[in-house]
Amino acid sequence: MRKTLTLIALAFSLAAFCQREATVEGEYTYRGSENVSVAEAKRIALERAKIQAIAEEFGTIVTSSTASVIVKENEKTSSKITSYGGSDVKGEWIGTQKEEFSQPVFADGMIIITARVKGLAREIINAPIEFEAKILKNNTSLKSEDDHFNAGDDIFLHFQSPKDGYLAVYLVDESEAFCLLPYQGDPDGQMPVEHGEEYIFFSEDKAPKDLKSITDEYVLTCSGQTADMNKLYIIYSPKPFTKAVDHHINVKEGSLELPRELDFDNFQKWLFECRKRDKKMSVDTREIIISPK
Repeated sequence: MRKTLTLIALAFSLAAFCQREATVEGEYTYRGSENVSVAEAKRIALERAKIQAIAEEFGTIVTSSTASVIVKENEKTSSKITSYGGSDVKGEWIGTQKEEFSQPVFADGMIIITARVKGLAREIINAPIEFEAKILKNNTSLKSEDDHFNAGDDIFLHFQSPKDGYLAVYLVDESEAFCLLPYQGDPDGQMPVEHGEEYIFFSEDKAPKDLKSITDEYVLTCSGQTADMNKLYIIYSPKPFTKAVDHHINVKEGSLELPRELDFDNFQKWLFECRKRDKKMSVDTREIIISPK
């Protein structure tokens, strides 16, 4: 029996080690309502170009979803349809080497833009370590899970993993990545998590005793009169890793101090290097929509 178990473990280890990496390229032309901002159209086109690149190299089942956002502007209320792609790809995007976009074209009530991307992708042979993460709005109850927020809403994160490990969370927009976890007052730059433990992050009330004094709580803001589309990167590994080098922001929005940040390109480079070194790292990317009040 011991020999059998040893052989199974060895086979698993070799399979994980043999995950194939490849430089891939993809192109996607997005056509949507002219009410969609240029930045959002670029984001959608880029994500779908990545999916197509991975699909051509490793195979995939591609899906997409839509979200309806209510936008208030000049006392008028309108509905905005946001579309974004997801996938059951047999690979994962590791890092971007080059991306470019065509000039947006506005015609017949539509915006048309093409994204071209080149980067490194890795074949998924074994399922990554799965963890449970729920984004919560204004309440730490699991029933408060949501991905649509209004400016001024509180955000919390429920997290549970099957193995001891380490966790980082970043909120990313078009140009910057804000480090939400580890907390600003954490001297180690690492957030260890224990297997089976249910965590509610960004809540001092729900924080373990050793984290209460450094727990940061967050209120979401919106930059303009239309809804913002952001991404929450939930990064977990059973192996230790340290957050990216970031900087404290001196300016404040009202009375709210902003989290530490780094520009998006440096965040991508950091994540690329982490995933390249650590094949057990799992990254769960969630879209969240923040609408103005």
